Amino acid sequence: MPKKQHAEEHGGGGMERWLLTYADLITLLLIFFIIMYSMSSINKTKFDAVMQMLSQAFGGSHSVVAMYNNGVMEKNFYPSQVKTKEQKSLYVKTVSALQKEIQSKEVKVTADKRGIVISLNSDFYFASGSADLNDSAYGMLNRLGAMLRSVPNDIRVEGHTDSLPIAPGSALAERYPTNWELSAQRAVNVVKVFEKTGVEKGKVSAAAFADSHPIKPNDTPENRATNRRVEIVILNTPTLEKLSDLDKPQEPL
Repeated sequence: MPKKQHAEEHGGGGMERWLLTYADLITLLLIFFIIMYSMSSINKTKFDAVMQMLSQAFGGSHSVVAMYNNGVMEKNFYPSQVKTKEQKSLYVKTVSALQKEIQSKEVKVTADKRGIVISLNSDFYFASGSADLNDSAYGMLNRLGAMLRSVPNDIRVEGHTDSLPIAPGSALAERYPTNWELSAQRAVNVVKVFEKTGVEKGKVSAAAFADSHPIKPNDTPENRATNRRVEIVILNTPTLEKLSDLDKPQEPL
């Protein structure tokens, strides 16, 4: 009986020592991996948020708006002209509304001294030599218009063409004798879509520039395609409010 008890105690004691050794090894490995993980994952929470949202930004449930709200958007995401908190928020909302089109290079969002500039590649949204919007343009403009309804800034829609003149006597010339008429009508047609989406009529205007404001020299087909565009400018200054003052009775000089 004592021998059996001694054997059981001996066996039990051996098992306990083995478990202690195993536990020590696991603990050491865990500490090792924690140290390695901490060294290689600085700001892990922010990094994970960025990666997850970027992977789903174009078509997923997350967007650049969520990235902005969570504070994970890098400063160099913004153009240099976007400085104030209000401008950054508006820029993020604009980019978020047009993620699909930006990715496919149909739309470019930038900023300059005028404000935030949404540049539509005319070749994607208008037939050649036409001011009529393609079917694919309406979905994008309706989505953008829904976002612009809540924007307090004035909005100017600008039409631009390349430098190739419209052939005199052509069927196209009967509707648009020059690039001025063509660029003007394209801008007006975009404004009409915005009005239908509920954008306040008093804060939207249309302007025509023909080929007077090219982005690139009109010396290659590629450059001319770049110059054919409609720019939707979310203005920094409320210019239309100033123009509305002209309708108010003026005091005699």
